[in-house]
Amino acid sequence: MKIKEKVKNQCRTLCVRIGSYFKDRKKRKKFILMLGIPVIIVIAVYSAYRQYLKKNAVAVVNGHIITLADLKEKISTYPEFYQEYVKQFPQQALEDFIGEKLLTQQAKKYQRHYRKNIKKAIENYRKDLLIKEFLSDQVLNKAQISPEEIKNYYNNNLKDFLVPERIHLYEIVVPTEQQARDIISRLSNGADFSEIAKKESISSSKDKGGDLGMISRGQLMPELEEILFSMKPDQVLEKVVRTDQGFHIIKSGE
Repeated sequence: MKIKEKVKNQCRTLCVRIGSYFKDRKKRKKFILMLGIPVIIVIAVYSAYRQYLKKNAVAVVNGHIITLADLKEKISTYPEFYQEYVKQFPQQALEDFIGEKLLTQQAKKYQRHYRKNIKKAIENYRKDLLIKEFLSDQVLNKAQISPEEIKNYYNNNLKDFLVPERIHLYEIVVPTEQQARDIISRLSNGADFSEIAKKESISSSKDKGGDLGMISRGQLMPELEEILFSMKPDQVLEKVVRTDQGFHIIKSGE
């Protein structure tokens, strides 16, 4: 209780001293000057800075100034292919940046609504980044892999590094062998393979002009594979190939 009374008395004494200090006009004026001058300087500096920014601004978005330096810094974060693109069309980069600023300003109005989700996402990102930096600094940078170990791994896993031989194939599929032979005859006289495939083929590849795409070794019947992989570019196989689907006329791509 005595301590409480003592604190009260000290507070009263302090209030009296402050009151008596401000009763003196000179002291009050001095205090106002001491407080006011720094505030005026800060306002003046900030105002000058805003004027400088406006002078160097490339855009102002709802009072937010975007300078050329801001734009360049933003572009530097883009992928290389996009950086090359905006060099030719800089206005596009500015429009994208303005769009991002407008979207950010709008999203900030709802940030309290998303605070919980954002906090969780930031925590997850922080963990991932921490693990990434740890692995990079403490594991990968300190791992010593000799050229001999690399060579041995390559030799022992050669099949994983080899790209299988591939060929680009086209097909026309018809119901009868006689139709197939007639088409081969027409092709030898200059008919367009793709057009015939679109009009007469019964295969689903007809919509693409008979294009089967790239075929790797091992995907075809062995006896047929050797023949097809020995064909020249744009060559039509003279032999008709029969399957359960029908009779195939096959052509190699370029």
